[in-house]
Amino acid sequence: MKLLSLTAALLCLAAVARSVSIIIATMLAVIVLILTSLYNTQDYTQPKCEGKQVVVHLFEWSWDSIARECEEVLGPKGFCGVQVSPPQEHIQGQEWWTRYQPVSYMLTSRSGNREQFISMVERCNAVGVNIMVDLVVNHMTGRGRSGTGTGGTYYDADAQVRTLFYAAVNGISYTCKGIKNRSLLLPRTTPVCPSPAGTSTSPSAR
Repeated sequence: MKLLSLTAALLCLAAVARSVSIIIATMLAVIVLILTSLYNTQDYTQPKCEGKQVVVHLFEWSWDSIARECEEVLGPKGFCGVQVSPPQEHIQGQEWWTRYQPVSYMLTSRSGNREQFISMVERCNAVGVNIMVDLVVNHMTGRGRSGTGTGGTYYDADAQVRTLFYAAVNGISYTCKGIKNRSLLLPRTTPVCPSPAGTSTSPSAR
């Protein structure tokens, strides 16, 4: 009987200790959050935001809609900036990921054209809101895709890959639409460049 009583007492003490540990851990977490909040509020600086700290991501909004939002909401409410979707020309389609399949660096996407993009930047800046652009600069649309982009540019991903292969094998540097291509040693094929007119053209050798 004494052994059972001792065991029960030890179990009760363990439960109490566990509860105390949870309470202490919770209190410490709250203190850390409070201190972190105070630290961030006091020490955060962004020279271009003049003390403002909040950025909103208006993913897939049109440039005209973002400009209006800056003027009617974001500027008056003190937002620092807006991150926008990639502005460059991309493959056709309504899926979000098509914005990340660029065809050219022309500023024509389903969010609007170059003039609308410039207008958005100017209108947002005028009310103190910065524009932060999600850029896709490390790749173009992948192999197995061809067609016409949102700005009317014809593209053939496989043909562009063949152009790189041809140049590498023949030791030639080719320029397609002002972009110099040099790359890997792969099989010889005829080089082709994308054309806004919807046809494939031969690149200029350099």
